[in-house]
Amino acid sequence: MRNYYRIIDQIQKEQEELRMDGKPYVTFPKIRFHDLRYIYATILLKAGIHPKIVQERLGHSSINVTLDTYSHVLPNLQEAVLKNIDDSITGEKTILPVEEKAPGNTLLE
Repeated sequence: MRNYYRIIDQIQKEQEELRMDGKPYVTFPKIRFHDLRYIYATILLKAGIHPKIVQERLGHSSINVTLDTYSHVLPNLQEAVLKNIDDSITGEKTILPVEEKAPGNTLLE
């Protein structure tokens, strides 16, 4: 992890030098390693990747750790289950996997 912070510091230093020379530069915020890890997990879960896979990728000891930490990312999970039950009772639609998203949903929503 030390190398990660060294790389970030180097990028920031290079961009600051460009700025001081009046050249085009990019404002590069310092992002903590754990913030990247959190973003990675959030993107996976919003993309519909099963929480068990996310748990394995993050190295959590159990799926409970993953679900407790990122449960707010999946607020529509209960809604999707209820929609599937409603559709199966009314016969309007066949049961779909919980991970399936409605058309138009993106990772940024």
